[in-house]
Amino acid sequence: MRIVIILCILCSWLISCKDSEAKGKTAEVDTEEQAGIKEQPEIAFEVPEITEEDSDEESIEETRSNSVFDTGENRVYIKKEDLDKTELASLQQIMEGDPELKEKALIKDNGDEFELNLPALKVHLSNGHQSYKPMRDLLEQNISPASVSMGYEINGRERIRAYTNNPTGGFLEDMTEHYMYRGGRTGKTALRRLGVASDDNVVPILLNYFEVSEAELQMLKDFPNTENHPNSAAAKRALNFEIPKDVSEYLKDPKCTEGFKYTIDYFKKRQGKAAGKFMQKANKAREEFYQLNPGWYGEEEDIGITYIDSRRKYIYLPFGELSFADVMISHDTGDGGANSEGVLGEPDMALENFRLQDPRIGNLGLNGVLTLEFTNNALTDVNGPDLYVFEMGKIEPTRLEISKDGVNWLDIGQIEGGTAMVDLAGFVKPGETYNYVRLTDLDTFSVVPGADVDAVAAIGGALRLNIDSAVLFDTGEYKLKGSATSELERLLDAIKEIPEGTVIVEGHTDNVGSPQSNLILSKNRAQEVAGYLQENLSNTYKFTVKGLGESQPVAPNDTDENKQKNRRVEILVLPSNKH
Repeated sequence: MRIVIILCILCSWLISCKDSEAKGKTAEVDTEEQAGIKEQPEIAFEVPEITEEDSDEESIEETRSNSVFDTGENRVYIKKEDLDKTELASLQQIMEGDPELKEKALIKDNGDEFELNLPALKVHLSNGHQSYKPMRDLLEQNISPASVSMGYEINGRERIRAYTNNPTGGFLEDMTEHYMYRGGRTGKTALRRLGVASDDNVVPILLNYFEVSEAELQMLKDFPNTENHPNSAAAKRALNFEIPKDVSEYLKDPKCTEGFKYTIDYFKKRQGKAAGKFMQKANKAREEFYQLNPGWYGEEEDIGITYIDSRRKYIYLPFGELSFADVMISHDTGDGGANSEGVLGEPDMALENFRLQDPRIGNLGLNGVLTLEFTNNALTDVNGPDLYVFEMGKIEPTRLEISKDGVNWLDIGQIEGGTAMVDLAGFVKPGETYNYVRLTDLDTFSVVPGADVDAVAAIGGALRLNIDSAVLFDTGEYKLKGSATSELERLLDAIKEIPEGTVIVEGHTDNVGSPQSNLILSKNRAQEVAGYLQENLSNTYKFTVKGLGESQPVAPNDTDENKQKNRRVEILVLPSNKH
């Protein structure tokens, strides 16, 4: 643990030194780039390809702040050129009204910048000092970026996402990253200021950066990303987005600022560039899947989603967002494991700077063991890879096991060698399905112990549907209730989404009664449901019926509630494979 702390301190010190060296050059570079921005040729965004040798993460030290006074920084600076006349007059007024600020060297005038002793200034302005808020606002809106750790850029993005109510930050976030929008490091400066700002200074910082009015900033909140797309669904949204009519009309209004006009024009220029390139690679990944699996679910329709991982690999999943493990059964965190829920659902960190701990990433932990369940999907063997682990940073040796019931496990082996794709061929029989995955760290040291997992996906998969037996049957009976029709119609609609395949109907019971009678009851119930489905579906489906009795409970049979969970009918739909 001591080694980890020393490494983090060294990384932070090196980054700070680098920023300080760049401080003197920043204004020069920004001026040159901003002066020439209109004449520069458009540069199309392209996600860089990262090789396995380059894939080790550059971890960003975790930094959190509720205001600039909470950063823990010692000396911070404000360049005079960043202050307008009103702000400069306000700062001079604060200093003249409080002589101790100069006398105790809490604020120094160094000629072209002000130097502030932040810890001492915080103490001086505490206890309701009348200058606290004006001083805090001046600092947060104008602090020199060289005064702030680069880790606060991550916090800045989170502030934009909260403001836009968009997990990717939309167009507003993209434009703080795209250097040609304002030139130089202007966007990075805005992100760092946002990262240390109080909540009430988020909008003023954005207004200053985008050079728009508050009403115009509100109009931009719903504009989609133009540069960074985590999946093909997001890329399609960008391509299909149309400028709202009220925005188009407002552009003709005399009140419309030049900053807003420039921003809308920039959006139009950038809208299809990165999204178009993403879709080219997404379509290639889709084609490769169906070359291996002709006739599989979704081939004839524009469904399924292609995702990008942290290594810029494109993974097509025919079931889209239903492809991911969505229930965390257990997590033995070992040494240093954390954020168990971060592995569930779609990947949301592939395009992010990865810091040491983030709730969106599940840290397996040294010797940690994580067990997951697919409730809307199931693992099955298709041609090519069957399971994909979206892992951040270096892929660390991890043991993979799969299970039908969460009790009996099949060891698939290690995930290692720079790839997170797993092929089940040779381990499972054709048509078998598995609902559980268990990942075990194999004791490999790194800055964050154990694998750092963003998501776990079944690549081909099978649609999994679960129905409470109480909805379909009376207690101890296997004939369908009249009131079951609406639930059965819902099942039919879901199954028809896969126009051809194998439907597996499984009956399950609790442990009330003898094992033999429960086995018979579960088989009869499964057969009754299968019969109804066969009568109402086309002949493009094959049916398999299984009665499993009390052998595969999803919860201990120790309460009435748990027993009800175990009394169920499960349906798996495997798309056909014409290969």
